[in-house]
Amino acid sequence: MKKVLETETIGVIPPHKRHGKPSDLFAVWVGVNMLLLTAITGGLGTTVFNLPLVDAFVALCIGCLVGGLAMALHSAQGPHLGVPQMIQSRGQFGSYGSFIITVLVVVIYMGWLASNLVASGLAFSNLVPGMATWQGILLLTAANVLVVIFGYRAIHFMMKVGAILVGLGFVWAIVMIFYGGHVTAATFSQGEFTIAGFTGTVTAAALWVVAFAPYVSDYSRYLPQGTGNKPAFWATYTGVVIGSMLPMTFGILVGSCIQGNDIISGISLLLGPAGAYLLWSATITTSFSNAVNLYGAVLCSITAVQTFKEDFIPGAKARTWYAIVLGSIAFVVGYAGHDNFLSMLMNVISLIFFTITPWTAVNLVDYYLVKGGSYDVDSFFKRNGGIYGKWSMPALISYFVGLALQIPFLKTDLYTGPMVALLDDTDVSWIVGLVLTSILYYLISSKPGLGASASYSVSK
Repeated sequence: MKKVLETETIGVIPPHKRHGKPSDLFAVWVGVNMLLLTAITGGLGTTVFNLPLVDAFVALCIGCLVGGLAMALHSAQGPHLGVPQMIQSRGQFGSYGSFIITVLVVVIYMGWLASNLVASGLAFSNLVPGMATWQGILLLTAANVLVVIFGYRAIHFMMKVGAILVGLGFVWAIVMIFYGGHVTAATFSQGEFTIAGFTGTVTAAALWVVAFAPYVSDYSRYLPQGTGNKPAFWATYTGVVIGSMLPMTFGILVGSCIQGNDIISGISLLLGPAGAYLLWSATITTSFSNAVNLYGAVLCSITAVQTFKEDFIPGAKARTWYAIVLGSIAFVVGYAGHDNFLSMLMNVISLIFFTITPWTAVNLVDYYLVKGGSYDVDSFFKRNGGIYGKWSMPALISYFVGLALQIPFLKTDLYTGPMVALLDDTDVSWIVGLVLTSILYYLISSKPGLGASASYSVSK
């Protein structure tokens, strides 16, 4: 039982508890994407954005390949430092500066968690006669909480099961749609290519992958320290790209073969009884794989508290209570938003890109170009930030300037920037934020008087 139940939370993983190999990361990032929400996100290309099938597929490829680069570069940090991603972020932002980002990341986790709960809750209501959507959401919330209570090993195991169980199901379903005659010459010609639609599909796919960045190291931190950057990077990159593209391709295919935008109902319509298997297997897998969002929210919440309570490095009991509380909140959010699911999903996508892109830029530039992966890990856990201080002005200036630079290019339900109309109704805010924040942080990170430390070292 002790071997199955994870006893660690946000502390450094000691050498004697390190285990596994890079290929484990491949299985995790294939399995974690075997979700109905992944297919729905891909399906946006032919439903919401109304692109032709081939154009939507190309856009998905570009989004996953580009987004996967940033995400996998974060993953490679885990084996070296042995801490969760947002603890490591204190090396760039300082202890209090990182607190701000960590709270934003918790909100993002909860958005993804609730979105996945709704997608699977809707599937359950289609599969089980008489079951209301809220009942499906409640059932899946309980499953997520259970997996998080057991922790790291349970998540890895469930992801491997999902990679096989649902991965083969998506491959088989794609073949069945073609074999069943649902795809005709007209299927490839319907829809209309627009720059806004193509860019929107690229953005949705890239975001799906980049959204893992704030917690990808949570699943690589247990690997032996000598694993190396390249093996961890390639195992993560290939896993997340393949894992994302498979269900997303299925999603755009279903979207191009149905009327309207209800991908879940479309699966049953196109595949009949065979669709029921896919819905069941994907829903069951989602009930466990969505735990990665709850697990990340728990670790980030503990990280936020530890900012002000230096000796707070709790174990499994605290993880249990945090999981129950945050899971309950996610249930309420999912229930409240399930009637306007696609709108909620698009708003979550916009929020994630807006807040995460500048952080990703600062973290990657700092780790790979400024400090070369050399950090004082002990300082991560000090209330005063150790050698990194409470506030790191280079990172904070770059982050908030990056946020501001995105605003004119932003397109959401709540606000559309003036540059969107000039760019043919296209949202390129995440590209602007990523590129300009990276350049800005690199230029000012070593300027004297801004709080940059002169020396950095890994301390285990």
